[in-house]
Amino acid sequence: MQEKVTGTSERPAAPAAGKKEGEYLVSLLRAALRNEPPMPAPDGINWQGLYALAERQLVAAAAWRAVKDLPGCPSDVRVLFSASADRALRKELLFDAARGEIFAAFDENSIDHMPLKGVLIKDMYPAKGMREFADNDILYREGDRAAVDKVMRSLGYASEGLESVHDVYKKPPVFNFELHRALFEERHVFAGYFDGIWERAVKEEGENRAYRMTEEDFYAYFTAHFQKHSESGGAGLRSFADMYFVRRNAAFDRGKAEEILQKIGSSDFERTTGEIAENLFGDVPMPVSDEIFSRIFPASVYGTMEKDLGNLFRREGRLRGALRLAFPPYAHMKTIYPVLKKAPVLLPFLWIARLFAVLFGKKRGKAAVAFKTFLQSGEKGGNRGKTDGEKR
Repeated sequence: MQEKVTGTSERPAAPAAGKKEGEYLVSLLRAALRNEPPMPAPDGINWQGLYALAERQLVAAAAWRAVKDLPGCPSDVRVLFSASADRALRKELLFDAARGEIFAAFDENSIDHMPLKGVLIKDMYPAKGMREFADNDILYREGDRAAVDKVMRSLGYASEGLESVHDVYKKPPVFNFELHRALFEERHVFAGYFDGIWERAVKEEGENRAYRMTEEDFYAYFTAHFQKHSESGGAGLRSFADMYFVRRNAAFDRGKAEEILQKIGSSDFERTTGEIAENLFGDVPMPVSDEIFSRIFPASVYGTMEKDLGNLFRREGRLRGALRLAFPPYAHMKTIYPVLKKAPVLLPFLWIARLFAVLFGKKRGKAAVAFKTFLQSGEKGGNRGKTDGEKR
């Protein structure tokens, strides 16, 4: 029997959860991450709303360490948190085994590979299963794309199609791997520096094809990725928990890391988010200000598609924004369709192919939501500028 996987788009909304629940969730998460006794719940806490908010932010499994012995927590809510922790642990163990199988196949087929993001960050948390995730990310050399596809299909994975600089492969019951050809699209200011990531990569010991980033590159990459999400759709509580552990656990040279952050334009962002992470989870916790609260909540773990589209429409207007999503610039398209690098004349045809895939394919992305939004924006009433897209 296949396990039903709950993605971020299906996680429960928490309309009744307010600042009280958000602040207490931060308190519980801090206690769990630091292995400290939790503070008692404030009067009038909405327990169901608290759990829904924790699920929405992908921190319910981590918070369970603080909730399990928490006086006053209703038994039904305790069961919900416990179930989230069990699912997260089982999922991590399954992914660890599946990733090992993939890496072994890559070694056998002489495919260089490098684990990214959550694959590494999860081991910085105090215990297995605490850091929830939707997928695993792996980088490989762009020239190995055909070989990677062959390996993944031989292991029973089905391709979900192209996603800018990565391809998505899925297999029941829970497996979702993003295989990256590059770390950022060319349109991102970070891309230039990280295009040279393989030149600086460190070969892991042993008879394998595994690599890792330098500690400084890893910290810069984590920060840049965090910044990308934050500036588009927002970033949630788990991102700040990650920042807390990456800052404390990564054995990087602070001076070298700062040079990279300055080069990619992320120095100010790192300073601000680092301070927030320390205020939330550090040795001397600070109250959650309205500014910080609005930055974290009600965003999901990666922010919302609505916020992302809203930013785009405000920046470029509804018509221009919708057209940009429908017909991305050449620099973006060639990351999805590498054939364009050799045959740019194919761009109009691939625009049409992509548009049909977006509107009528299995995955309903931002472009499809944007068009629905654009079409509805002319209607009378209160729908102007709103989207009803699913969460990313």
